[in-house]
Amino acid sequence: MKDHEKYLPELTIESCLIECTSAKLAYFSLEQINMCYCGRDETGFQKYGNSSNCVIPCAGNTNQTCGGQFAIDVYKIELKQCPELNPPLNGNVHQRGDKAWFDCLDGYRLRGSKIIHCNRTTFEWTIPASPICYNTFENRSAQHSKGSCELT
Repeated sequence: MKDHEKYLPELTIESCLIECTSAKLAYFSLEQINMCYCGRDETGFQKYGNSSNCVIPCAGNTNQTCGGQFAIDVYKIELKQCPELNPPLNGNVHQRGDKAWFDCLDGYRLRGSKIIHCNRTTFEWTIPASPICYNTFENRSAQHSKGSCELT
């Protein structure tokens, strides 16, 4: 479970949650009044089960507990994400983590933001305007001149 640990002099459940969410880890635990531990999984903790020994108050909020003798408060983080995006007509969208980027099929050009980011507070995409893929020939016209046809 200890993929990341940090001493937080004013430890609270919320401060440890923020620390471990920033580290992009799924579990966090509080111990020894001011120690925050983060991990990818709860390996090692599920075998011990619930404990009534988590009675030591947290340094930053005495109404919360930060473990106890041979006991650790363990929490699972519900990682929120921005919703899946729909690709523009004649284009693609690629999402990874906090970022999404758009591209268009051959013969089309992107108009709008190529890359957008997820707001980690509201879990909404920062899209100034929905990107579109337009046909690169749509603004051209054909003209006939002395037996030949040209695109202008």
